[in-house]
Amino acid sequence: MNKIDIKSFLIGILSVCCVLLFIGARNDDVTFGKIKCDSILLQSESGETMIVAGGMNITDNNGMETALMKGIIILKDKEKDAGLLLAGDGVMGSEYSLDEKIFFWLNKNQTQYGKGFGSLQLWDQNANPIIKIGISTKDNGLIDLYDRWGNVGNQLNGDGTTWNK
Repeated sequence: MNKIDIKSFLIGILSVCCVLLFIGARNDDVTFGKIKCDSILLQSESGETMIVAGGMNITDNNGMETALMKGIIILKDKEKDAGLLLAGDGVMGSEYSLDEKIFFWLNKNQTQYGKGFGSLQLWDQNANPIIKIGISTKDNGLIDLYDRWGNVGNQLNGDGTTWNK
């Protein structure tokens, strides 16, 4: 039986490695049908994007944030203390977080008879309503003015009727 010296042994290992490299080396673009994972984090010099099953969150290096979820887009400033929420049934602007201190709400409603209508509502820094512009129960235009405690003080209807506290 012949003895294998170290030089022949190394040449054999290197030859096998080269063959494996040449077999695996392709210059093809690979396309995947589906990639299954919990989340994907994309980072670049300008910021990062997190993609999860329910939506996507984009943050740039200046701290501006955009969140996209099913039927909702949320925009926040860099201090995360003011934002704008765009939803299928309305638009809301707020300060601090979108859960507190809502300052305006432009929304779409539906009457008990199935008719659609919208309203614009403004609040003060204590979350008390200030003004509401909408449609009355008689399908006329309606403006409600509130006092500093959030109670309706004056009401003007599109048919010319008014109500005062």
